[in-house]
Amino acid sequence: MPPSLAAIVERSLDKTAGRRFQNGADLARALEALEPGAPVTLPPRPKGWRRSSSVMVALAALAIGLALGVTRRPSRVEVEVGGRTPPPVPEVPAPPPPPALGAHPDLPGEITREVTRELRQHLQKSIPRAGTMGLVTGARALERANRTGRAEELLRRSSDPVARLELFLLQRRAGRQEAARAELREFAKTLLRGEWPAPLVRACLGEIEDQAAIAAAGDADERCEAEYYLGRLHERDDVGRARRHLEKAAFEDCDQADFAREELALLQSR
Repeated sequence: MPPSLAAIVERSLDKTAGRRFQNGADLARALEALEPGAPVTLPPRPKGWRRSSSVMVALAALAIGLALGVTRRPSRVEVEVGGRTPPPVPEVPAPPPPPALGAHPDLPGEITREVTRELRQHLQKSIPRAGTMGLVTGARALERANRTGRAEELLRRSSDPVARLELFLLQRRAGRQEAARAELREFAKTLLRGEWPAPLVRACLGEIEDQAAIAAAGDADERCEAEYYLGRLHERDDVGRARRHLEKAAFEDCDQADFAREELALLQSR
């Protein structure tokens, strides 16, 4: 990802409200200033995640503290104060020898290693996911600012299936259904047929039924994702069906929940 786009994503996701873009127009202007043609390359999109980074870091610190607290032995310290030497600190008995083969392992050390592994995996998954959602947020802001062509260009640079679904829906909304289907069908050839979100892409192309795509979802995040994009798919030809899908996504705790609420508000205003 170009540094300039990474900076925009980081600002969009800043926890402090005053540091984020204050409205879609500000974000659109920042995206417009990006160098045209700069590639956007994101790692493969993970299946989803729910654990907070702050909780994981706290667990890591706690586990490391436990490990250090158990294994540390106080040493004899002599401090000269006014020519006097305080009495020596009593020696703490040495810890027991390591357990024999087949006995219980050193639990604090195991906890430290396990939490460290989980923290590393969590960061590897959350960073590319945040990048994709930042890309989608930027494209939606550009669309609202009537810069549809710029939004399409931004989404087309990404190889993430979520970005390509957004591109497909953006093209449909602009009235270019056939071009949208042709481009998404070509992209679908690069996806592994049995892996998510290939079933969702096939449903958007009309190759399988909506319920088959939802049934193929492996967890709550993927089901929420399916409900959102299927709702977007039917927003023009079947408003009632679109509303039912979007309502399910809006009540979930997933990346697309806020987008689903925005789309429901648009449907309500029709």
